[in-house]
Amino acid sequence: MPVHTTDDGCRLSYVMSGHHEAPALVLSNSLGTNHRLWDGQLDRLERLFRVLRYDTRGHGDSGAPAGDYSLSRLGRDVLSLMDHVAITRAHIGGISLGGITALWLAVHAPDRVDRLVLANTAARIGSTESWGERMQLVTNGGIAAIADATMERWFTRRFREAQPATVAGIRAMLLAVPATGYLGCCATPTCGLEPARCACPRW
Repeated sequence: MPVHTTDDGCRLSYVMSGHHEAPALVLSNSLGTNHRLWDGQLDRLERLFRVLRYDTRGHGDSGAPAGDYSLSRLGRDVLSLMDHVAITRAHIGGISLGGITALWLAVHAPDRVDRLVLANTAARIGSTESWGERMQLVTNGGIAAIADATMERWFTRRFREAQPATVAGIRAMLLAVPATGYLGCCATPTCGLEPARCACPRW
């Protein structure tokens, strides 16, 4: 996969596909996944769009620097990547953490955003306490410590029984995430507001 290096030295792994002359679509993955999260939809999307998928900082083949990743940092990563591949304006699709990133882009770079597709996300997800508990589990036991609970949260029992191969693939994707990257991104979903408007201690 091609790699772009951001202003702070983090490499972002990405892939372009679809029609070069078509409208651009940027897809942002959830916490614990990577650009392959969209594989099931890719064939249809490539018929209509110039698709940019990337591994969020801390995930997949992208760099995973230690420390908290702010929402503005994740948003600026996308803008930097769009500049790198000469996309001036794009539709933005995001799931969970990717959806929060898309919301940031819509607020802070509206001239770069056409339409948003937001799935399983919110301006704020969970609480500082709940994310702190999850971070402690990963710190003590690695990603494996949260893998089973994550699959149960993401997929119903009926789906897990009917589609074990799909669930196994997503679980493997999660287990491949570096602990430093997962922990860094855990700092992001607690708040979608700017520091001046938020009392969240993780800003």
